[in-house]
Amino acid sequence: MAFTRGSNNTLNNLGIGRAYHIGEWLKERNITKYKINPDYSIDVNWSVDLKTIHKGNFPDYIQFNKVNGFFDCSDCDMTTLRGCPRNVLGSFKVTRNPLETLEFAPNVAAAIVCYNIDLAEHFRKHILNDTYKLKHGCY
Repeated sequence: MAFTRGSNNTLNNLGIGRAYHIGEWLKERNITKYKINPDYSIDVNWSVDLKTIHKGNFPDYIQFNKVNGFFDCSDCDMTTLRGCPRNVLGSFKVTRNPLETLEFAPNVAAAIVCYNIDLAEHFRKHILNDTYKLKHGCY
């Protein structure tokens, strides 16, 4: 447990409030079939569609782990993929985001849809080097 000097938020310092904040964040975005893991990462037993209900980067306390469907964060004005799932059983869609890097992209996905020539080329290059495990490729 890490305590922050001068912090007035004892519950967060103890790690008690973090799961509550994660649950509230997910609830606000209509994500219901989830499990919060001991490391506070999130497994979702369904698809996650954030393209019409989320704007900006994920808060520091959000880290998706596994999504058993597609994960769509297109048009969210994201500048980083920090917090995105590590594994996606369906497609990972990140179209029309001002991304400059693919750091934090999933290691495993059925397909990656980015519609950004530079980023798509990056994915294709790293697929050949086994950085990413894709079933259908990058579009």
